[in-house]
Amino acid sequence: MEQNVQVQAKPIKIPGPDHPISIARDTERVVVSVAGRVIADTREALTLCEAHYPAVHYIPRKDVDMTLLARTDRTTYCPYKGDAAYFSIPAGGERSIDAVWTYETPTRRSRASRTTSRSTQIGSIRSKSNSERFFHGKTAFNDPRLSIRDSPLRTVESDMFGTMAHFSSFSESSFVEQPGRKIQMNATQLAETANGKAVEELDVLVVGAGFAGLYQLDRLRRLGYNVEVFEAGSDIGGVWYWNCYPGARVDTYGPLYQFSSAELWRDWNYSELYPSWEELRAYFRHVDKKLDLSRDIRFNTRVTGAQFDTDRDQWIVQASDGSVTRARFFVLCTGLAAKPYIPRIEGLTDFRGICHHTGQWPQEGVDFKGKRVGVIGTGASGVQVIQEVYRDVAELTVFQRTPNLALPMRQRKLDDETKRRMKETFPERFRKRAETFAGFDYDVIPKNAMDVSDQERQATYEDLWNRGGFLSWIGTYQDVMSNEEANDTAYAFWRDKVRPRIKDPAVAEKLAPMKPLHPFGVKRPSLEQHYYEAYNRPNVHIVDLLQSPIERVTPTGVKTTDGEVELDILVLATGFDFLTGGLTSIDIRGTNGETLREKWSSGSRAHLGMASAHFPNLLYIYGPQSPSAFCNGPTCAELQGDFVVACIEHVRRNNLRRIEATQEAEEAWRDHVAELVGATLFPRAQSWYMGANIPGKKREMLVYPGGLPMYLQKCKESADAGYAGFVLS
Repeated sequence: MEQNVQVQAKPIKIPGPDHPISIARDTERVVVSVAGRVIADTREALTLCEAHYPAVHYIPRKDVDMTLLARTDRTTYCPYKGDAAYFSIPAGGERSIDAVWTYETPTRRSRASRTTSRSTQIGSIRSKSNSERFFHGKTAFNDPRLSIRDSPLRTVESDMFGTMAHFSSFSESSFVEQPGRKIQMNATQLAETANGKAVEELDVLVVGAGFAGLYQLDRLRRLGYNVEVFEAGSDIGGVWYWNCYPGARVDTYGPLYQFSSAELWRDWNYSELYPSWEELRAYFRHVDKKLDLSRDIRFNTRVTGAQFDTDRDQWIVQASDGSVTRARFFVLCTGLAAKPYIPRIEGLTDFRGICHHTGQWPQEGVDFKGKRVGVIGTGASGVQVIQEVYRDVAELTVFQRTPNLALPMRQRKLDDETKRRMKETFPERFRKRAETFAGFDYDVIPKNAMDVSDQERQATYEDLWNRGGFLSWIGTYQDVMSNEEANDTAYAFWRDKVRPRIKDPAVAEKLAPMKPLHPFGVKRPSLEQHYYEAYNRPNVHIVDLLQSPIERVTPTGVKTTDGEVELDILVLATGFDFLTGGLTSIDIRGTNGETLREKWSSGSRAHLGMASAHFPNLLYIYGPQSPSAFCNGPTCAELQGDFVVACIEHVRRNNLRRIEATQEAEEAWRDHVAELVGATLFPRAQSWYMGANIPGKKREMLVYPGGLPMYLQKCKESADAGYAGFVLS
């Protein structure tokens, strides 16, 4: 294989964790080198399509690890460890590796569709180890030692998600393609429907282009799957495409609100500790530029329905543009806040001013200057809008049902030295996420609040308060969410910190009452910067809806039992149908004809928070009864996403077609969640965690309350037992 060749072409450097891979090419010749050594030369054997390279397979000599250079659409990735090569080209020498590439030009993306063709191998060196075998082309190779985290969207190792072996068992496969083996999972085919419209066929269809959806796209694409993302918005970012209301920003600090891949964070910096929506959009553009994700995303495409074809073991998915797509796997990454909730208030449609829900804010924005503004709701978006606009408006009226027990954000600008020091800690921060209750780089204090002295407890609360963020909530004593006496001490500390900031005692009692309306922390607190100071302004007013409920919206304002408030702008910060709403808003029908909405009408049933009986090959991230709302978003996208990827890989590697949760497993998981939450104070509040914010919704715990490490352990136990709780066929 060692050859002395000269090719007059610009080398293309390909990322690899161990050795640099370079490909020199012109229109008639390709030379592939590893660490300066030429290992393959086509010698005019094929004609290249632009930006596409032939696949090069590396196989070991005796005990050298299995490796593979996997060709994706426009890049090449190689975890190179061996020094022997297998290189193949198609018979006839005029087609790239084992495919013919044709081109389509759908909106915002360009795709290549693939049909298989016969290939001939040259210059191959066979391994003598029968346990180290792999398939041709884009079918994955088998080596349980290879980490599933080799994708550029994951580089940090973790004991829980270190290798694919944690989640799947590998079957040995013949080096040469097996006779009769179906490889349709690796092809995009165009079929004709009864009405003559083309139907695209995919291995995996992902819904949603936020953190979770993008992670799935990158991981699955690099494993050779034909995968696309359907996104209702016109750009990537998920919730951060829709969240553009005044003051919108994430309440996770920037170092952890990003993907863990060094390839992505190494040359990215947030300017603030808690990034704004504008900066988060810039981050997603950075990710897209690095990984070229948009070419496999169909924007402005809302999935409206799906049903499972039991004859072909595929999902038939309908979209708002009239298209129909078939996919072996249907992965929903719609997010926990995909369906805005607008309460039925009489006369709401009669209002003649400007009225928007914060989750449906116009991209061009709204001018608040000098306007009379009303805000209904004081959840996260309500708090952010209020503290952003109160200085600019003529009058601001806040309609509050329950006070938000908001915590100090401690926002600050980040200088270059701070950014540099932060990045030195990133690998350890990312590694620690799987070990903490909420997927952050800090955890609850392993002590009970009532087991320490009053002096120590007060000093601890003070320290957490000064450090800011969610530390006072999910970094406090371990019994605060389960012991009422301990919880009372946390609430008293919070109350005594907030009340001095509010000048009017009557207003202070509305915002931080002496006696709590519910336990501290069982409704999600928001992070604030100067929220409470806003109520000291003479133009800011608060209406307690428990005392003066809204009767109706009029053409000119909002009428309560105490009178009418005239408004120019009405902001609906009324929340979402959290966790289940984004999933049940799609008409997804299972094998028994029942929709997901119908199935969950009497309560959520989701094994591991990711799968439901009668819905084979349907998996969802941020689903009900998963850690989702208690977990840092990108953490959940990656760690829960790893299980989904490994599950799909398990099906493919073992020549299976279906995986489906059992009814017994989903009921057992539901009971497990109920048992865990029964030992906490969460049922004591009418919160969206309990589904209580949506009229008619089953009141139940919608979030896994056992913490991320326990959840990951449950996932691992299922996988180690051959995916216990699932039926595979």
